[in-house]
Amino acid sequence: MERVPYIEDTEQENKYRDMERLGRELGIPVPRTFLEIEVFDSKGNTLHAQRQRSHSWNRNAYNYLAMAITLRNPTGTAFGAGTLSLKDTGGSIRGNTSKGISSGRSSSSTGIDFERLEDGTATSGLSGSIRASATRDHFGIVVGSSGTAESFEHHNLGSLIGHGSGAGQLDYQSTQSFTFSYDGVSKTAGTSLVRFFNNNSGSSVAVNEVGLIYRLCADNYMYIYNFLFSRDVMASTITVPDTGQLKVTYAIEMVFPA
Repeated sequence: MERVPYIEDTEQENKYRDMERLGRELGIPVPRTFLEIEVFDSKGNTLHAQRQRSHSWNRNAYNYLAMAITLRNPTGTAFGAGTLSLKDTGGSIRGNTSKGISSGRSSSSTGIDFERLEDGTATSGLSGSIRASATRDHFGIVVGSSGTAESFEHHNLGSLIGHGSGAGQLDYQSTQSFTFSYDGVSKTAGTSLVRFFNNNSGSSVAVNEVGLIYRLCADNYMYIYNFLFSRDVMASTITVPDTGQLKVTYAIEMVFPA
């Protein structure tokens, strides 16, 4: 039996595999992302485990990719079909977003800690990050309680579960160091992002959504904002018991034709 059962719908999984096969045949690299959820009790015993595809990369993510490939800044002040723009987690559209995302902490020439800057802080010389340190619940891998259906237009979680030890909160741990792998047989390169969440709230916490929020420079590369790139709604509620722990893993991969 698999350590982490794969729950993807068989018909949908076959479509994903057909797309990846066609990508190899046509010489078009195909991106794919897997989401793994594990819940442990206070003794480290596994209470729940599941692995699935991450289906819900949103307009922010694809606009960002398009801007990077076409080497252009956002177009206009609208957000939606026909525009290249990014909407931050506060609902504001930001321009001139940085094209680069670092794999860890990035600092300016004055030594400013990129991860601990507040949203809207004026700075320069920074790129971006998704590797959040402990207590940082506004970017990186984040979790929430809303079961609202996924949408291509979402720019934030439906209801973020905040960091803390109060009712309905989880203790956000530092994102683990990224791991890179390459499978020479399938020509697949990948990076895994892992974050733990401890429940010290005194009661169970229900998790219904998981997201990836990137922290980027915007507005002429001078200000820091957060942008949701992915939001996955769970097929059923994931319950993290009191004194238990949640582990979320995103495996972001690219299938190359050669």
